[in-house]
Amino acid sequence: MIHLTDLQIRHLLADDAMNRHMLATAFIELEQQQAAQLARQRIEAQGVKLSTLAAVLPNQGVAGAKVYTTIQGRFTFVIILFSTETGAVLAVLDAEQITKKRTAACSVLMAQQFACANPKKLAVFGLGTQGTEHVIQMAEAFNFEQIEIVTRQPYAEKIERLQDQLRTTVISSTAEQAIVDADIIVTATRSTTPLIIGNGLKSNTFIAAVGSSLPTTRELSDLVIQKADMIVVESKEQSLKEAGDLILSSHVHSSEKLHTVGEVLANKMLPSESYELVIYKAVGVALEDIVLAGLAYKNFVKN
Repeated sequence: MIHLTDLQIRHLLADDAMNRHMLATAFIELEQQQAAQLARQRIEAQGVKLSTLAAVLPNQGVAGAKVYTTIQGRFTFVIILFSTETGAVLAVLDAEQITKKRTAACSVLMAQQFACANPKKLAVFGLGTQGTEHVIQMAEAFNFEQIEIVTRQPYAEKIERLQDQLRTTVISSTAEQAIVDADIIVTATRSTTPLIIGNGLKSNTFIAAVGSSLPTTRELSDLVIQKADMIVVESKEQSLKEAGDLILSSHVHSSEKLHTVGEVLANKMLPSESYELVIYKAVGVALEDIVLAGLAYKNFVKN
């Protein structure tokens, strides 16, 4: 039995462009009914939560399930990977790196689709695992002149390290200042109340809201949701059960502006030239985990 650790997976999935290519391919296959996924299921007893989600990708030769615990706000992830040709177990993979990688990769994929040409300013709310990975992957994909970070806690040393690593201006900012003239905004927090109210957003803004998959939490206000020309989600079924940004808003449920990533990529959908705002609301779906687990496994075998 092959067991791939997070340290191994970090190296096996080092090519962010290839990760995005595989994710895009998988979403198109899902849209074309050549792949399938099971929405997240959660159970809880005495403060211990167990979540599971699964996907089948025959064109990639893999199927699998991601299972994880949540105890006192801390997550432990694992993926079981099967062959779709023989049904055999291929590997068990630690999944913290996969979770981090796939979330940011999908945000970049949608930013490449919807952000304005040559975005100059990135604003990121939160500098935990996801916020940091988003800063890194976004900066590698776009040539920003400035990155502004909004956090509740001081992260001066971390921000300085990011500036040295990315060789661009990275500064701490306030919520109000960060969104001014921001071309791309990422929210990666566990906030239960909106971080972005809606005033001050420029035209042609792209927002990736990735902070939570709970129906009781939100990072975007009703006004932001209302302003959006398009809202893109990984799965309508799962998002309308889990995404508090959408569930708690009165402007989404039957909206024609709600589309899936697969729909966008398969049909090469773009907003109108005069659009104000496109939102990508992520909750994390099985397809992303399993396709990158398959890529990590194939890279391991090849090497």
